[in-house]
Amino acid sequence: MARLWGTGFEMGSLQCFEFLDGAEGTFFGATTVQARNGSYSFNSSSASKYGRQSLDGNPGEIFLRVGFWLCALPSSRAPMIGLLDPAGVAQLTLGFNISTARLELRRGDSTGAVIAEGSIIALDTWYCYEMHVVADPVSGAVELLLDGVSDLTFSGDSFDAAAIGFLRVGSPGSISFAQGYYDDIAINDTTGYHNNSWVGRGGFWPVVPAGVGTSSDFTPEPAIDDNWECVDDIPPDDDTSYVESDTENHEDLYTVTPLTPVVGTITAVHYWTRARMSEAGIGGLRRLIRHDGANYEGTDLAFDTTYRYVHNASHIFDQAPDDTGWDIAKVNALEIGQKVI
Repeated sequence: MARLWGTGFEMGSLQCFEFLDGAEGTFFGATTVQARNGSYSFNSSSASKYGRQSLDGNPGEIFLRVGFWLCALPSSRAPMIGLLDPAGVAQLTLGFNISTARLELRRGDSTGAVIAEGSIIALDTWYCYEMHVVADPVSGAVELLLDGVSDLTFSGDSFDAAAIGFLRVGSPGSISFAQGYYDDIAINDTTGYHNNSWVGRGGFWPVVPAGVGTSSDFTPEPAIDDNWECVDDIPPDDDTSYVESDTENHEDLYTVTPLTPVVGTITAVHYWTRARMSEAGIGGLRRLIRHDGANYEGTDLAFDTTYRYVHNASHIFDQAPDDTGWDIAKVNALEIGQKVI
């Protein structure tokens, strides 16, 4: 394990989060109004709403990146990012001091003691925040890079225990909040040979189905469309167009749109799956990816009768499936799809 989780909200939805406290809408949702990279970002302009994501393995040390565009400050403290223990209790909160317009790090939630202060933040500007966090009640540590430059540090009691359970993005409770846009969130732990340190100031770009792949076993709806045309909608149109199969081992594969950047380094590929069962029962699918003429299957995924995204550490490729490094040409040559189990 190395890259734990990440999103650029390129599915046009906040359902990339495991849990949402608040319904998606005009002031809390994915938007094309501002985007650091790609087409979408997360608009947070409504108080007391946030997204939360669990971190596999409850790591004791992480590297976090988030892009944030600050639109407006309220009249009091403004939390932005929270790191919680496995019980869901806030241990560290990164936000803004309204009176000084500076970054601040608080121990606990947004009412906790300020343990470090950073730079003055300008409005209407994309910043890249990178945090290295060591969770420990005695020898913990935090360093924050602002656009690649060290801006804030702390050492000492950072967490009640050496375990980080959740990332929280947005503002919990009936408190003031930082209005703005989040984008390009990624989290690394310190294990493995890749993505085990600072994430870097890059971002997320989408590749989506764009043509007929090697397999087309599923049935398209509407029937006049090719299979890939039923699964290329952003945001998804759910039952308006889809592919379906109840036959074990049926496979669908699709070629993909090329990446927008034509040069650059690919550090990971994140595969998102969205599906539902047509009726309650036993069944599901596996993620399917075709690279360099070979198919690679993911773990078994179970669904219920409601559409939802599934994405976890097993759906993140720090390297290509054949254990070679990624490059733009390899990503553009992928076929993606699914297999019935």
